[in-house]
Amino acid sequence: MVLGQILTRLANSMTFRQMNVDYSICNALNYHTEDLPDCLLIYDIGCQWWINFLLRLQRSHTLSIPEKMKLIVAVGSFHLGAHIPECFVLFSLHFVLGVGQLDGEILETLWAAFNKISPSARSMSKAHRREVYDDYMRDSNFKKMVGMGACICQFFISQNVTSSWAVSMLLKKHKRAVAGLAETKEAYLALEKSLDQSQTQGWKRQEQQAMKEWGELLRIFEVKADKGEEL
Repeated sequence: MVLGQILTRLANSMTFRQMNVDYSICNALNYHTEDLPDCLLIYDIGCQWWINFLLRLQRSHTLSIPEKMKLIVAVGSFHLGAHIPECFVLFSLHFVLGVGQLDGEILETLWAAFNKISPSARSMSKAHRREVYDDYMRDSNFKKMVGMGACICQFFISQNVTSSWAVSMLLKKHKRAVAGLAETKEAYLALEKSLDQSQTQGWKRQEQQAMKEWGELLRIFEVKADKGEEL
């Protein structure tokens, strides 16, 4: 009886802890997403939040998500490095098909820009500082949303790549990705050539199945290491 009460209280505390995230995600997923079959959720502690998320929805009378939508939960690379090793293959963006190389962080990228207004905000009251930070972040998000779309169209039409900081940022990342691909491709092909072809084909089939079905099949990417004997 005591154990049952403890488990009930623990479940209730976890529900209370995640209720704001549940509310935000459910409202976001129900906003003009009728034709979206898949959704990628990137959350710093998605490995913990996801465990009982669907169970909490079943018990809720107000929260829901589209019935046919497939949820893919991941943890941004910035935070995943601080998680336990078991989280890596299950929640890394490296193993989500179609995502590419994405860090999955939004707020953290604004820290450097926030330094410009920190001297002014330092002497403000708590409420005033919060309003200034919110306005600054909204302005940054608005410029990204509007500027990236306009500049990408302009880039394809006129090839004027120096007209905006947004295009400059995207090109910088693209050049870095191309250089990294050229550097790693040569090493990859040399390694593949040195291995048995039938074995590599089997690995590729396993990879395709894991990337398609996701979940526990991603365990094939775990690094196998035997523990040393205790002295």
